[in-house]
Amino acid sequence: MTVEDGAIHACERTHDLAAFLSEQSVPLYLKSILLEKIGDYPGVLSILTLVFILKKLPDCKNLAEFLEKKKVEIRLLEDAYIASRYLLRKYVKEEAEMLVNVASEVLKYGELC
Repeated sequence: MTVEDGAIHACERTHDLAAFLSEQSVPLYLKSILLEKIGDYPGVLSILTLVFILKKLPDCKNLAEFLEKKKVEIRLLEDAYIASRYLLRKYVKEEAEMLVNVASEVLKYGELC
């Protein structure tokens, strides 16, 4: 393996890791909000299921509305978990950046909840 091959492989792995960690951060963060607000959270993996619960909390309506608007991106985040664990899916830079940006936006909106 050449240095160039190693660098390309490292970048590809970085994109895959960024996609996976973006997905991991969102449900954990949403569960932390639920834990703070209602003292419990469901043992579910689906981000959209957590959104359904957040919609019921008056303080979290803005976050829930934001997540509803980003439903396609949220589905892609959920797919990132499955793809990174069970499929031979490779993420390119643009995909990883989009997932990281969505996760960052969720964290920003969550601060208002």
